[in-house]
Amino acid sequence: MNEQRVLVADRARAMVQAHLRHATATGMVEDEAIVVGASVRGLCLLMSQPPETGEIVDVLVGRQVLAGQVRWRRGKRCSVSLSEPICVMALLEGGAVPIVLSAEAAAAYEHRRPLAAALASDGPLPARLLQAFLILGVLVCSIVVVARVVTPTMEPLNTLHIAATGESDLGTK
Repeated sequence: MNEQRVLVADRARAMVQAHLRHATATGMVEDEAIVVGASVRGLCLLMSQPPETGEIVDVLVGRQVLAGQVRWRRGKRCSVSLSEPICVMALLEGGAVPIVLSAEAAAAYEHRRPLAAALASDGPLPARLLQAFLILGVLVCSIVVVARVVTPTMEPLNTLHIAATGESDLGTK
C-alpha cells in the first residue's frame, strides 16, 4: 500500500494578537491568545490554558471570527485546524479581515510565495541564503545610489569649508 501524506503545509511565523472562544462546563470562555504560526488551513496559538484536543473553537483576529477545531496541544501551545482556508498574508500584514479564499484562489495561493511569507518561512538553507544575498544586494545598491545622490550635494559645503579654513586641495595654506 503506497500512501503519500503531506506532513507540513507552507507555514508562516506570526505574532498576532487574538482571542479564542470555546465552550467549557461552566459556559463559553474567551481567552487571550497569540497566533505564532499560520497556514492557509490552520493556526498555531500560544496561550495560558489551551483547550482540549478535539474542541470546537472560534479564533477572533481583529473583527474576523475563524472557526476551527483543536488538533493538538502541548504545554501552552495548540494547533487549530480551520474550517475554511484563509489568506495568510492578510493575517500577517495586520489586515482588518483575513480573506476567506475560494477553492480556485486557495489552489493558486499554494503555487505562489509572496515576499512576506517567503521571508517568514523556514525554507531550506539554500533558499534562505539566496534570500539573504538578494536582500544584501538590494541594500548595497541602495547605499550606492544614495551616496551618488548625496555626494554632489555636499560639494558646496566642501568648498565653503576650504574657503573658511584657508586650505586648498593641495593641503597648503
